[in-house]
This record gives sequence, C-alpha cells and structure tokens, in this order.
Amino acid sequence: MSWSIASDDRAPGRETRPRHDLPRFDVPSFVHADRIRLKQVLINILSNSIKYNRPGGTVIVKCAASQPGRIRISVRDTGYGLPPEKLRQLFQPFNRLGQEHSAEEGTGIGLVMSKLLVELMGGSIGVESTVGAGSLFWFELNSADAPGWQM
Repeated sequence: MSWSIASDDRAPGRETRPRHDLPRFDVPSFVHADRIRLKQVLINILSNSIKYNRPGGTVIVKCAASQPGRIRISVRDTGYGLPPEKLRQLFQPFNRLGQEHSAEEGTGIGLVMSKLLVELMGGSIGVESTVGAGSLFWFELNSADAPGWQM
C-alpha cells in the first residue's frame, strides 16, 4: 500500500499546498502498537517530510511486509536530503541540524521521541538520505492478526 502527498505551488500565502492520493488496501495489515503512540510517530515523520521538503516536492508513504512477522512503514520525500555527517546527528535531542534559525518551527525532539516510541513498541527505525534527492524514513513493527470483534 502506498499513498503520496504532492505540493501545489498555487496556494495563496504559502509556497506549497498538500494534495494526496490514497489507494485502497488490497489486504489489510495490522501491527502490535499503541494506537496513540503510533499516530504520534506518523505525524512527526510526515510533518518533517512536508516541512523540510522543497517547493513542489512530493511525499510518498508506503506500508508493506518487510520480513516475516514485520511490517515496514516508510515515508519518502523529494527534499534536499542530508549529508552523512548530519545523518549521524539526526536522533540526538534538541539538534535541529542547522535549522535553528529557519522559518520552520521545531524543538529537535520529534525524531528522538519517535525513535523511543517505536523501540518501546518492539520496533526499529531508520533513515536513508541522498543530498539533492531527498530522504526515506522508515520504521518496522511486529505484525499482528486482525483484531477480533467482541459484542
């Protein structure tokens, strides 16, 4: 399953306005996770991918089995990308990687909290990035059977 968010340069007062295309699941996937914490992780990664993207950029979200018993959710953007020395600093608290004086708001703890939450749910998180091409943030969680309905 994947969906994408692309920006539209015609939005008044802002360089970009998100558009999205959400396909239907062929087969639903379930993970062992705290619903609220999972939502926090997704919001953080998505907001960073939108916030630090380039005008007219795209964000693509995918969800797929990565290995037996694991589901991977990935968020790819077409932003500016990060060099290796900044990737090493990415999950450090209060480190905004030189964006402290930018117009984008933030404290530098979102990815730190996301990493902690994913690991507390038994998962792992990572990133791949290419300068000039964008970044791919991903996290994996243990898959689960479909929840049963109780009356």
